[in-house]
Amino acid sequence: RGDQMAVASVYLEVEAKRAASEAGVWVDFSHNAWFAELGLTHVRRLYLDLNSDELRAEDRFTPATGARGRRVIAYAVHFHLAPEVEAVVARDHRSVLLRGPSAKGWWLRNDATDVRVEPSVHFREGRQVATQQVVLLGHIHAEKGGRVRWKLTAVQ
Repeated sequence: RGDQMAVASVYLEVEAKRAASEAGVWVDFSHNAWFAELGLTHVRRLYLDLNSDELRAEDRFTPATGARGRRVIAYAVHFHLAPEVEAVVARDHRSVLLRGPSAKGWWLRNDATDVRVEPSVHFREGRQVATQQVVLLGHIHAEKGGRVRWKLTAVQ
């Protein structure tokens, strides 16, 4: 049991930082939940630009110091949507149009290798409701790490 506790403590390192100005808000989150298995730390950096009404983000996968090997690791970044939101992949296969009950739409743009819209579920008042999720897919090299960038912008 002592060994299990030592391994479990590796997963407890989570950090969150926030900084704000008149131009926008930065929020950084990081965790090392994948460190024991994959040798990677995950950092999600969000920036809400108050002037352009745009949310920009980056998911970074950072290898351990001295990581070796040429393993390729697949990643999938999931965005679970409310049931009222419809998602459609654009012709460029890099953007997803999101539309809710209002007339306003949003583009989710990204630099992932592949983007898909897949079925998902949402729980509302204890009931399971069918919905969609946007999934950004790609690969990184374990010894180099990698990143995927994405942003939400209003449809003009």
